Amino acid sequence: MTAKKYVLYKKEGSLWRIKACKGFGDLKKGDLGGLIESEENLSQDGNCWVYGDAKVYGDAKVCDNAKVFGDAWVSGNAWVSGNAWVFNYAKVFGNAKVFGNAKVYGNAKVCDNAEVSDNAEVFGDAWVYEYAWVYDDAWVYDNAEVYGSAKVSDHAKVYGNAKVFGDAWVYEYAEVYDDAGVFGNAKISGNSIVFRNAKVYGNAKAHGSAKVYDNAWVYGDAWIYDNAEISGDAKVYGNAEIKGDTKISGNTECFGTDKEAGLTKKSAKKSAKESGEKKSALRILAVSVKNEIASKFSLIEQAMYEVLEISALEDANYYKLLNDNGEEVWLNAENVQPVAFA
Repeated sequence: MTAKKYVLYKKEGSLWRIKACKGFGDLKKGDLGGLIESEENLSQDGNCWVYGDAKVYGDAKVCDNAKVFGDAWVSGNAWVSGNAWVFNYAKVFGNAKVFGNAKVYGNAKVCDNAEVSDNAEVFGDAWVYEYAWVYDDAWVYDNAEVYGSAKVSDHAKVYGNAKVFGDAWVYEYAEVYDDAGVFGNAKISGNSIVFRNAKVYGNAKAHGSAKVYDNAWVYGDAWIYDNAEISGDAKVYGNAEIKGDTKISGNTECFGTDKEAGLTKKSAKKSAKESGEKKSALRILAVSVKNEIASKFSLIEQAMYEVLEISALEDANYYKLLNDNGEEVWLNAENVQPVAFA
């Protein structure tokens, strides 16, 4: 039988101060450690240790080479293993697991059935709970919350007051911050960023270098990618697909029934005829049908225009276009006339 590496040295309240019986890791024989409830809380194998005023109690377990130090608490059925560190005032409890080379620190909390693994870090006042998983080299910090069955992985970051929940997944180099929310089955990837008060949810996806910000919403089965930007109070939903350098802002709404064209030509005509809202239908066509707006719908004399940007100025929607000569013009959706770009 292997000799014990520590003993329960002194009772302090309901917990025991531990004392090293031999040198191992960064400890030498006689060093005092933190507080545990019983030997079930700290493995006698490996270099794992509880330091200072840190506490491990309940059915919690620290094993392998894991370290708990500072004023951190590990309790419930939580498990800290591998080379993981839990420190400062962090708390790991419930059935949570922290393992690999993961670090949980600051005032962060990891609880319920959540997991933090690999080289991931959760810190600040962040909270990871329910069945959420933070792994790879991902960071969750500040006041951010990741919960439900959400995942944050690769080099992704969630911070500020952001919330990622449901079955959402933030990965690769994506970032979600400020007061933004990503939820449902939404996926944010690549170098995409979602920030301010923006929401991405449903089955929506943002990837490439896409940006969703301000009070914008992207939801349904919408896809935002390349360098596309959705901002202001804009809403993109349905099967809309926004790509390239397209910018959508103001109060614009874009939706579609076709992944390639956004709103199909047939449904666009029907929408305009049935609703009588010419401005609304044209707004969608400018985004969805793109270069066909001139030749197919006679909005402008037979010249082809590439949509560059949509914005709202003084409650009217304008479309920033580029014609075949490379000249930038504004299309005023109210009277369907080109306005020279100054």
